[in-house]
Amino acid sequence: MGQGKIRHAVAKVRPVVRKVRRDRRRQAVVVVVFALLVSGMELLALKLGSFNVPFA
Repeated sequence: MGQGKIRHAVAKVRPVVRKVRRDRRRQAVVVVVFALLVSGMELLALKLGSFNVPFA
């Protein structure tokens, strides 16, 4: 009887665990994309800053 309750509790929690894992995976992807975007903007700023543009 005790094992049945445990199995029922585990089966009940599994979809929540999957949802949390999906959320964490999505959050990790967003963090990586954000880091790449920021680093690309930094490289662009360095590249534009290295031009010697005379202003009138």
